[in-house]
Amino acid sequence: MKKTGKCPKCSCPELFHAGKIHTWAGEGLSLNGGIVSSGHQFEAYVCTKCGYTEIYMPEKRLSFVKEKFTSK
Repeated sequence: MKKTGKCPKCSCPELFHAGKIHTWAGEGLSLNGGIVSSGHQFEAYVCTKCGYTEIYMPEKRLSFVKEKFTSK
């Protein structure tokens, strides 16, 4: 969605971009049983036709995910 500008499920080109999504205080998004982020900003793309949603982590936080969750 972010790159193509259309929904991968229904091909609708009408997307809502939420540039600032925050997790609730004290909670975070879980990845492989570990907390990726708590209280950090994300961005989302929502299809206005079917509701399919993609959430993206800011690029500056990707190094944390790579370090914490990739096998060595």
